[in-house]
Amino acid sequence: MHKKTRLALALVPFITAGCTGPDLKPEPPLKKLSNAGDSGGSALAINRNSDRLASGGWSGKLKVWNLPKGETQKIWQAHAESVAGIAYGRDDGYLVSAGYEGDIAVWQPDGQPIKRWASGSPITAFVMAPSRTEVVTGHKDGWVRHWRVRDNALLAARQIQRDEIRSLGVSPDGEEIAVADEDAHLSLWQPQKNLLKHFARSPSYSRSLAFSPDGKNVYGSGWFNVYRWNRADGKLDVLPTDHRGIINSIHFTPSGDLASISRQTDSSVLVLDPQDGKTLAAYEKHDLCGGKLAVSADGCFLATNSDDATVRVWALQNGCAMPKRELIGSR
Repeated sequence: MHKKTRLALALVPFITAGCTGPDLKPEPPLKKLSNAGDSGGSALAINRNSDRLASGGWSGKLKVWNLPKGETQKIWQAHAESVAGIAYGRDDGYLVSAGYEGDIAVWQPDGQPIKRWASGSPITAFVMAPSRTEVVTGHKDGWVRHWRVRDNALLAARQIQRDEIRSLGVSPDGEEIAVADEDAHLSLWQPQKNLLKHFARSPSYSRSLAFSPDGKNVYGSGWFNVYRWNRADGKLDVLPTDHRGIINSIHFTPSGDLASISRQTDSSVLVLDPQDGKTLAAYEKHDLCGGKLAVSADGCFLATNSDDATVRVWALQNGCAMPKRELIGSR
């Protein structure tokens, strides 16, 4: 288990009361799903068809539900350590996961194993490229590696920083990878040309990165604030938000808004205006600190997980309503 995970588990009794955040009249979830017995969620993915939701946690398990009903499809032990990331591949034909122990695994949508390979060092960040045929892994030793899933070929690798890589993002054109490390550096790497540029350090490191849909800006998440770097000149803007803790995960919606979830003194789920960080919509807080979030490609669903061992799902659009809310499974 990742040493930071052990620390988080040890701190849960002390931080629970503080993980509440501001009261912003939040919308309740349409579904609350059990998280395979994990003490916390560390990865989430919705497939392109918006009919499957996958979640990974600290125990290394993966769990898949169908949407919109929320019925459990499969639970399995995918990794020996916490899940660092998951994503559905091209045409939803497979699911890729990465674990802190350093393995990358490819699965059939029903959880049957396809293949697995060792990346070379503990994986601390993971992202799927826009082609949905390649993945990028960030590592504890500061290396970033670019892989092709079909034949697990290592396409490019570079040690970007000496500190642990905390988050990754890939530009919409697939040409550039954004890399944030534990010392609050942001770097942009073009693997095909092996070009690297470093941008201004942010006030705190970014636990999550996302390129704007037009590719002009890179957004990062830190304590209370969202960071925005101009991709062309590296100019940094700090956008205050209504979060009252670390913003742990951000993801652009198809409409161009920024979904976000926070932890450590907060558990708020907010949709933010990417221009100024103001809250556009608020969703019910988790009972414990927030984990990761995912937004479906069609804009129908927002999903989040948390230290409270649940996954919550909302319908973001009126035309995507799901059945009456109910608790599925138990902790």
